[in-house]
Amino acid sequence: MNLSSALSLAHSLAHSLALLFTIVSVSFAPTSHAQAQPQGIGKGKLPPLPVLRLCTGSAGNHYYHVGRLIARSMAGVARVELIETKGSWENLGRAHAPQPQCDALIAQEDAYAIYLDEHPNKAGVIERVGALYPEHVHLVCNRKVKATSVSDLPNATRVIIGPYGSGTYITWTLMKRLNPAYQRLRDFEAIGDEALLKVVDGAQVQCMLSVNALAQGLIARAHDEFGARLHLITIDDPKISRPLRQANGELRPLYRPTYVHKNVYPLMLTDHLKTNTVDAVMFMQSRWRQAYPEVSEQLMKALTTLKPSIQRSVD
Repeated sequence: MNLSSALSLAHSLAHSLALLFTIVSVSFAPTSHAQAQPQGIGKGKLPPLPVLRLCTGSAGNHYYHVGRLIARSMAGVARVELIETKGSWENLGRAHAPQPQCDALIAQEDAYAIYLDEHPNKAGVIERVGALYPEHVHLVCNRKVKATSVSDLPNATRVIIGPYGSGTYITWTLMKRLNPAYQRLRDFEAIGDEALLKVVDGAQVQCMLSVNALAQGLIARAHDEFGARLHLITIDDPKISRPLRQANGELRPLYRPTYVHKNVYPLMLTDHLKTNTVDAVMFMQSRWRQAYPEVSEQLMKALTTLKPSIQRSVD
């Protein structure tokens, strides 16, 4: 190889090495801090909050009101999405669906008891967090009905029990199981204004059952708008308030005897009313609690703080 060829080869090698050095330098050059961080981190953004889908009731319903209190108390901890439903039975069905639509729900305790009785394989899917407040069993009748107690109602008295799946429907169903004597009364399904107008009229239907917080919802309308034509009658029955075996094996009653002061419904009562209560209970998906233990703990604390406010809203 002559000198000219050698110099040409050396020049080519030098050029190649320079190019290789440039490629290597670019490949291993440190990137900026912003490029090295995952998107959103280092820019003042926080990871998204966990979503808690809470099945309540219809807007305006007391379950929905409680749901709004819970959503506000969990701000910054979880994003609570309120799901409107027709009430306890639908909430339980949504929570136990193959693809659950509720992470938490509010339902009457007697509804859960009946649900597990009909679907024993569903035990353990949701957990009982705790009672939120007591709902009262109201039996309001047209004043033409002279009975003062449910046991005094004449045979074939027609009683509106709400639509299928409602909390009132469920309570009446369980009351009949606990005391078959109620089978002599005739059930009639109706809701809202239709139910109220039929009881006030008294021709086809004589009484109406309503399970809800004191002086709330339909029973409040019955008192305020038609109290002079209606009266509340006693539900004093040891058969429905006897202890029952719960899902966890505990023996305790679903319904508890109580008195309602006559001043709560002055147009429909002349004396204090003896009736029963059933708890509105918060339930949660077991899997959700396991997935978000810290958020679940914050929810327990929020419910503990909220309980006095919830109770005041139903007293």
